Amino acid sequence: MRKRYVSDDELNHIIKLKQAGASWLMIQNQSGVPRRSAQQAYEDWQRSQSIDELKSARVGVAAEEFRKHVDLLIKIAESLAGGLEVPATHKITINADELLYSLWEKSYRGIKNYQPDKTIEKRERQRFIREYQMLLKSLQYHTQERVRWEVLEDWKQAWNSSIGHMKRFEKEANSIAENITKTDASLFEIINSKSMQDKVEGRLAQTILNVTWQNIVDSTLNSENPEIYFSYELLDKNFPIPMDKESFEKIAEILRQVAEAFCAERKKDIIQPLINDDCRMSEAINTLEEMLNPLVLRPLIIRTRCELCPA
Repeated sequence: MRKRYVSDDELNHIIKLKQAGASWLMIQNQSGVPRRSAQQAYEDWQRSQSIDELKSARVGVAAEEFRKHVDLLIKIAESLAGGLEVPATHKITINADELLYSLWEKSYRGIKNYQPDKTIEKRERQRFIREYQMLLKSLQYHTQERVRWEVLEDWKQAWNSSIGHMKRFEKEANSIAENITKTDASLFEIINSKSMQDKVEGRLAQTILNVTWQNIVDSTLNSENPEIYFSYELLDKNFPIPMDKESFEKIAEILRQVAEAFCAERKKDIIQPLINDDCRMSEAINTLEEMLNPLVLRPLIIRTRCELCPA
């Protein structure tokens, strides 16, 4: 038997009657559509509604998952833009990748609501490091048209290079201490007699390294004509023993002479390479901060797709 065609108006009438509780016989009488045809049309409509609802639900889930994906990528970008730095002291030894993982760990703690003092197990840390690496690749893919990601590699190379140079820098402490002692041995005999600490030459040598590195970071050290200033506050912090004005001025002058002589002597193999590393890192940081602004990134991420994007 040929299936009877049910028009849209008839179907709407059938739907209203059925939802009002009418029987199929009553629907047939009131709509003029045979009850079997009416029932078939109504069931087809119900199936289509279920499919549409399922599609709508899937779209909603995908939209929410995509929003979470975008937010995670923005957090990665923010951790990079806000966390990249120049080594704060000459004693830092971690490499660039270790620093990047520590930045992501801070973000991860925030995402997972970890307390600052809660220990993250080794296996879990390895898992979120893998997650970080996948998300970073995703961010790079989404933003490849606008972000020059080779700048991050420049920063990593400069950071690792500076760590190598700073290890050599630190090894110079002993020779610097010897030079301090030779400059005015009698003065340091007096200072040693006042101090119950270890040998003061070593502490003053570290003061020279600290101040020299700070001058490099502040871009105030000229390798061609090094001039280094030691304030009373700095000496008091690194060398806390009672000191009269005359002793302070004499020590500050000795440290200045030794520091400037060291910078001049080690210009080619330590000082200038450190200045170059610092310049490369600072330039990379400034460039990435501009490129990784969320206002720039969000539209890029939304209009592109990567392998991790929800379907």
